Amino acid sequence: MNRNSGHGHIRLVDVAKASGYSVSTVSVVLNDAPLSRRIARSTRERVRATAQQLGYHPDSRARALRCKRSDAVAVVALDLLSPACFSIVGGIMEQLQTVGYLPLIVNIESQAEQLKRGLNLLLEWRAEAAILLTDFSDRAQSALAEIENFQMPVVVVGSDLTSRNASSIVVDKTSSGIASTHHLCKLGHKDVAFILSEESEPELETEWQEIFRSAVAMGLRVDPDLILRLSPSQMPEVRYGAGRKFVCEMLEKRKNFTAVVSFDDWAAAGVASELNSRTLRVPEDCSILVVAHLISSTSPRPDLSAIRPGFREMGKQAAQLAVSAVRGHKQAQDLSICLHRHAPDLSVLSASSIAPPRFAEYCRSGQTDLNENVN
Repeated sequence: MNRNSGHGHIRLVDVAKASGYSVSTVSVVLNDAPLSRRIARSTRERVRATAQQLGYHPDSRARALRCKRSDAVAVVALDLLSPACFSIVGGIMEQLQTVGYLPLIVNIESQAEQLKRGLNLLLEWRAEAAILLTDFSDRAQSALAEIENFQMPVVVVGSDLTSRNASSIVVDKTSSGIASTHHLCKLGHKDVAFILSEESEPELETEWQEIFRSAVAMGLRVDPDLILRLSPSQMPEVRYGAGRKFVCEMLEKRKNFTAVVSFDDWAAAGVASELNSRTLRVPEDCSILVVAHLISSTSPRPDLSAIRPGFREMGKQAAQLAVSAVRGHKQAQDLSICLHRHAPDLSVLSASSIAPPRFAEYCRSGQTDLNENVN
């Protein structure tokens, strides 16, 4: 028996010819249509056995066009290779599987042409909702502008786009920053340097101020000269270089610091490299704590400790919101737009680059080589 009948795939007509029944009968049986109950059991069994023998698989796109539904949710990622993004997608897939929905994953790598091609593919598959993964607001808004043309519910993970009628899930920067400074305070650190990310959200400055107020209340000395601001949209090597330069400037000014809290992983790697080049050890001489608030973070230094939210749980929540929106949309209910902030998970914090302060005065000494100042 010819399994493909000269075609690229087995069609209903192939099953009909092989089983000896009409195409309409075969279609009713294989699609479990209500009329299939009126067809003799022996007929149904013969049709299904023939379809299995031939290797027939239903055309999901044709079914979606016919039924005007696909039970599919589009997952549009601007950086799927990010470990955080990968974990989020894992949570999305796990949650969708429990409710019988299919994830359609497109990695567009922030390129406009790939975005359009990917969205056109999702349109062909009749995706019923979209989950957009990106933590850069400008890219998120650009992608959302394209998705809005599809008139489907959208959930954004990584950026707050509730103003664009998209339910959003973001990392709670404030609680992450407070938790990191509190952790260092418990270890005895008093002079901590900060590397902050400048983003377009106007409320971000308020968040930083709240972190600093909490740090002061816990006993930290917040020195403006120990604060570096950089843009996460800069190329990784630029942020890496900024971290190295930051260390040089602090040492030149003889600023005392026993730890660095960085909201950027590449800048933190630069800090560690510059300290090492001056024979300063991490964490014995300076602790480094990375606050992973961007889902695109890809740390080049796995030995650096990072405080992270539950990315997989963020994915599960995004899937829940997407499915709820689809079901509400089908019932003509008003779409409820919400914003969820995910706090860090301290239980997964590694201590490889964090330690109590041992040499709190080495920077004030003016020495750039700790070996000259430890005895």
